[in-house]
Amino acid sequence: MGNSTTATALVCGSASAQGEALCRALGTAGVRVVAVGGCAPADEVVAADLATREGQARALETLRQRGPFDLLVNLPPVAADLSGALRHSESSLALCRAAAAFMAQLDGGRILNLVHAAALLAPAADAVGAATAAALVAFSRGLGEEFAADGIAVHAVALAGEDMDWLAPVLEGTADTLLVPDAHTRARLAALLAQRAAALQ
Repeated sequence: MGNSTTATALVCGSASAQGEALCRALGTAGVRVVAVGGCAPADEVVAADLATREGQARALETLRQRGPFDLLVNLPPVAADLSGALRHSESSLALCRAAAAFMAQLDGGRILNLVHAAALLAPAADAVGAATAAALVAFSRGLGEEFAADGIAVHAVALAGEDMDWLAPVLEGTADTLLVPDAHTRARLAALLAQRAAALQ
């Protein structure tokens, strides 16, 4: 992403403890932060509910008018109902596409799609959350392959808490496509994937 002291990040869905922690970590790293979706420690805050059509349009407008951005971050939905969660996820996909198109015309950039680790680990408890999280992980992989030649790196991050130690490798360009920062979550996810693979044999 180049020199992080001059980089600018658009953080969407910042109205959560994880969103606040991420904005704070980016600011500490010298990144200028524009936060969409709630109060957060940022250089600029744009009020928008990403679980609504109006909020989606506001986020896309911010991307187009306040850019260019070196980094796009989509945080997990905090919507209380199914339709709101789906619209938030839809907004994340649209923002990824729009940001990638802008970044491809510049010197590249980074896109981070954050999902709740719990949604990947316990799909029976939250079928919709699990489906949208898995879809966003798969989408991140595909988008990363599509725009790799343009210098755009796309990461999916499965978060289990507010620890942001994983952010430095992302900014430095040394992170993997799928990040599972919490060791306990990583072990559980690996076991779950092995169990599913065995069931298919």
